[in-house]
Amino acid sequence: MAMREAEVSNAQAQLIGFDGPATSAAIGGALAEDIPLVAPISGQILQVIQESETILPAGAPVIEVGDVAGDLEVVAELISSDAVQVAPGDRAIVADWGGDPLAAEVTRVAPRGETKVSALGVEEQRVTVTARFTGPLEARAGLGHGFRVVLRIVTWESDEALRLPSSALFRNGGDWAVFRAVEGRAVLTPVATGPGNGTATQVVSGLDEGARVVLYPGADLVDGARIAPRGGA
Repeated sequence: MAMREAEVSNAQAQLIGFDGPATSAAIGGALAEDIPLVAPISGQILQVIQESETILPAGAPVIEVGDVAGDLEVVAELISSDAVQVAPGDRAIVADWGGDPLAAEVTRVAPRGETKVSALGVEEQRVTVTARFTGPLEARAGLGHGFRVVLRIVTWESDEALRLPSSALFRNGGDWAVFRAVEGRAVLTPVATGPGNGTATQVVSGLDEGARVVLYPGADLVDGARIAPRGGA
């Protein structure tokens, strides 16, 4: 929507043309050297596109103007398999920009992906995601157009989730399982899991809060095997 409004404003600015009173007066002046150009929005000059004197066709860009204070957005590219989990309205966090993490919200997920080549030379389908800042302007003072940031998008969250390290999980047949540490022995325990982030995974059933589990269980670990805490005898 913001992009469409900007396009409308730009078209309106072009329609103003040279018929405005200020412009007509400048052109009509015999000694006039400067002709005012009407920008579609108020803001700061971000880039001077045409620096030298020349003849330009109507509608040719001369400068790039942006409202860094009010309309600054974050644009990120996600792998398409990750983008399908994101929706407008999702909470987001802008980090690694040089200050404290900033609150944001996803406003748009592009309806099409583009083929991009990763740093490893692998072709990937990337989808553009746009987010807007939701916190006070003072919190992001100094952040400007074209700056590098890291956008973290929250696709699921719960205040009462029971979670365990993902490194404790392994496949047992077609189900997930862990080894609980009970009186010095490994006890094979099937679990039902929920969403995860690669580091931690929600446990829906099979474990109680406070249960101790074996991390990175080896292929030779079996149910009932004797175990000891790392560093123990």
